[in-house]
Amino acid sequence: MLKLFPTVQAIVVITDGGSNFGGDPVQAALEANALGYTVSVLGILDADRPDDEFLDEVKKIGAAGGGASDLVPVQDLTAALARVVRQTAQKSLRGIIDGQLQALLGTAGKAALAAGAADKVEGMIGRLLEEVYLQCVIVIDSSRSMETKLPRVKESVRDLLASWQDRPGKSEMAVLCFPGQNGELIRVLTDFTADPVHLEQRLQAMVPGGGTPTAPAIRGAVRLLRCRRRPPPAVRTEAGTGCH
Repeated sequence: MLKLFPTVQAIVVITDGGSNFGGDPVQAALEANALGYTVSVLGILDADRPDDEFLDEVKKIGAAGGGASDLVPVQDLTAALARVVRQTAQKSLRGIIDGQLQALLGTAGKAALAAGAADKVEGMIGRLLEEVYLQCVIVIDSSRSMETKLPRVKESVRDLLASWQDRPGKSEMAVLCFPGQNGELIRVLTDFTADPVHLEQRLQAMVPGGGTPTAPAIRGAVRLLRCRRRPPPAVRTEAGTGCH
């Protein structure tokens, strides 16, 4: 019988432009996925400012992070965010189960299952998705270009957490934004919470401005998840990304 990981962890980046300092976000997503974290990205499209490099970066981050990628106008963000988070959690859960199957069946893993058994595994993933403990870090681009979009982003993130109140499994969300303030690359707005009211209050602290350091933000999300899984003693990290 499969020994399932008790927690599914996911990272979803929301951004409207390509990274312009702080390192390579595709490499950051690749490193995160190598550590077992699934990274997805949701790009917000500007109708009057198509940017092929940005579109390409969104796809590459999602692929490197083993997650999903999507591009939507800001008015469609609420539904898109719920969809991408679900896809990310599903990919993370599938990776956990595939790893357990490899431990049981060898490197062939799911491919070694009898005919029909693989379909049963996929059905099990769908059922478990609503029951597992979900920890999700939402990573929000708060650069200057996001100023008019942030009200919809805040609303979408709040609505997503509120919708999780109906999940059978426990759900928690942490939120960080990039850049932070006073020269910080990122800022943790809230550590993991299941309270939509607390989340809404903390989202009000997000102030637009500055550039787009996507790579440090992805690495900050990884640190939040690692701290949540195995809380360490006090840790000093860059730009306010320690465990709280």
